[in-house]
Amino acid sequence: MKVFLSMFIGCYLIASIAWGEERRPVIVHITLPSDWSIVESNTQSKQENKGKTTYIAKLDDQDLFEAHKERTLSVFAIAVSPNDGDAKSPAEFQKQTKFEENTKPIKDVYEMKIAGEQFAVSETKTTLQKYETIEKNYVAFKGPWVVEAMVVCTPRESCVNFDEVLSKVELGPKEQE
Repeated sequence: MKVFLSMFIGCYLIASIAWGEERRPVIVHITLPSDWSIVESNTQSKQENKGKTTYIAKLDDQDLFEAHKERTLSVFAIAVSPNDGDAKSPAEFQKQTKFEENTKPIKDVYEMKIAGEQFAVSETKTTLQKYETIEKNYVAFKGPWVVEAMVVCTPRESCVNFDEVLSKVELGPKEQE
């Protein structure tokens, strides 16, 4: 009986720690030029300064942060999802991505440090009818989450550089159930 009780308590503690970790959102600090409009966000704060706006957004598997550049096809989005796959690293996660027939890789997956986190980056080109877009996808692991960001623009547009947009990624406080 003591062995069973010890095992039960051990499993309960492990489960509660894992559940507690899952309930912590990811907090991101994002700075965009003022000609970008927020489409969707769980923004906690917003501060404008010298033609740029800094947002602090809380992300979990129910929220995302999405912005569009005015009068262009440019899009910036960042979201998180539970890290329940079998990829052991962000680069391995990126390499598992399957592309549509009209999307071709530009470069092999590479890694770079952004806001203190190791991101794996893939770059692709997509052709749809008369439009061509360049897409950069960024993936990092943070606690129990996969942090995924995307920057899309056409070759003729100037686009944001993700390493200049994202300044901080952190786990937020544990949320109440």
